[in-house]
Amino acid sequence: MAKKTRSAASCVWHSIWCVIATLLLTGCIAFTLAVRSYIKDDTLAKTIGSMNIATVTIGDKTVAEEIRDEYVADDKVKLSDIETAIHGMGIEAFAEDKLTAMGKLLRGETDAPVHITVDEIIELLEKSEYDLYSQCLLIIEDSDKKEIRNVAEAPLNVFNKTMTFLFGSPAMRAVSRYFVSTACVVVNVILLVLLLCRWMMVRAQADKSRSGACTGMGITILVPSALTFIGAVVYSISNAFTPDGAETLYTVGKVLVHPFWSIALLGIFSGILLILAAAIMRRMAQRKLDAALAANNTPVESTRMEAVENVAKPDPFIAPMPAKEAAPAETTHCIACARTLALGSKFCIYCGTPQTPPAAETPAETVSAAPSEEAAPAAAPAEEAAPAEETPADSVIG
Repeated sequence: MAKKTRSAASCVWHSIWCVIATLLLTGCIAFTLAVRSYIKDDTLAKTIGSMNIATVTIGDKTVAEEIRDEYVADDKVKLSDIETAIHGMGIEAFAEDKLTAMGKLLRGETDAPVHITVDEIIELLEKSEYDLYSQCLLIIEDSDKKEIRNVAEAPLNVFNKTMTFLFGSPAMRAVSRYFVSTACVVVNVILLVLLLCRWMMVRAQADKSRSGACTGMGITILVPSALTFIGAVVYSISNAFTPDGAETLYTVGKVLVHPFWSIALLGIFSGILLILAAAIMRRMAQRKLDAALAANNTPVESTRMEAVENVAKPDPFIAPMPAKEAAPAETTHCIACARTLALGSKFCIYCGTPQTPPAAETPAETVSAAPSEEAAPAAAPAEEAAPAEETPADSVIG
């Protein structure tokens, strides 16, 4: 394994940033795929163009019911007449035209930014002013137009400035179109692969398994995708419980949710694939480790057991053997001074007396007759008595 060059805290910090980057890249991919689905055949624009805004539910009432309760004083006015008058204003067609123009702008078919002005909205009211009065007895006064201008002018100005910024220059148009192009998806996928390689490198430098990077990225992609899929399923099931009058909004919502089915399934598949790749990497690393251990004839049950077995163990304590006492040397005593001498000494190291025993005495008697220091005075008369034994010999010689 490579030498550790990064701390565990640094690895955790880089992993957090890798998770954030993964979420941003996958979110960008999902956004691009969804917008491309909306503008491909102008599906969203056609759906909005075919709806009836008068039947859209706001709270507990539809738009037609809200207008009848708030602005119509004559009880003879029917709800169907109000719906017909509102639908005749052409609000749906106006929204469809703007969304279609936006799709053409993003596809590169036109370079004109899409703007919505207050004058266009007031013009819609003026065109349907006669129908509103004839069917609903509604009179559009100048004060109403002024109120509409005061309320809608500020947000519409923000929208128009944003569109001018995004599509007013060739450079910004190219950037805006890039984010809804196939090239954006390809580049983001390449960036995800490079991010995964970087994540693996960081974990390797921290002496951690590379497979953890695949697992982390897989979970980061899998969890949002699974939540998106669950949300799409819940929204589809909720159609059976929608109140009367909410079908129009559900139809638009169905078009908005439709691309996220495939996006969620793609994310779930990618996340599971990365998690399986991490499992395969761990299995291969374990097999490689087992093969290396088998080559070294080192049986081991697991990496943890190997680490435990490789810990240096202290040598067992061995008590020292007691030293044997040397056998006492054999001794004897001087025949003259009775001091202790080594056995076999020929002269006394103290008085110099030869230690050769007399002929009448045997060595065994000399050894057995080892007198103590108290018996030394008795040995001296025996030595003095020796000349008395020599006297008869001298007389015989004489």
